Amino acid sequence: MAQWLQGGTPYVSIDFGAPDFDGYQEITYGWTIYRVPFGNYMDRIIDVLRASREQAVAGTPVARSTFDLYLLNDELVYVREQCAPEDTEAWFFLHLTPVDADDLPGERREHGFDNLDFRFGTRGARFDGRCVASVPLPGYAIAGVRTGQYADGGQIWSAAFAPER
Repeated sequence: MAQWLQGGTPYVSIDFGAPDFDGYQEITYGWTIYRVPFGNYMDRIIDVLRASREQAVAGTPVARSTFDLYLLNDELVYVREQCAPEDTEAWFFLHLTPVDADDLPGERREHGFDNLDFRFGTRGARFDGRCVASVPLPGYAIAGVRTGQYADGGQIWSAAFAPER
């Protein structure tokens, strides 16, 4: 089983074992479980990300940079319309500052923010010339978000915003 976790919350979980008796596999995305025909894992993940992108871009981005950022339900969606492979090679950083620092996990309280850094391959997909990544946000109230990408040479881009409460 491959599973990527964000703060203890399943983000994408795919059971790579044999299909169940009716030939289906389960994919957990955020809090939703999808049953897909065996062998169609990535197609379904891309379908979910495509739907997230379409819903997100119908709204107004909360920040614009190398990637446009959208808040969609309880997710932060990253969209780059004209995307090259090098746009997704560097680490993404995602730092969330909660309204109440007591909402942070114990080891993060001394820093004052939650660190949800990720690699594009664990949160997104490239399709139709676009790159889309989606990160479920924790249940606590967020005062500020700072995100972007960095590599060995330093920060590539960044954006910061305060979600409306």
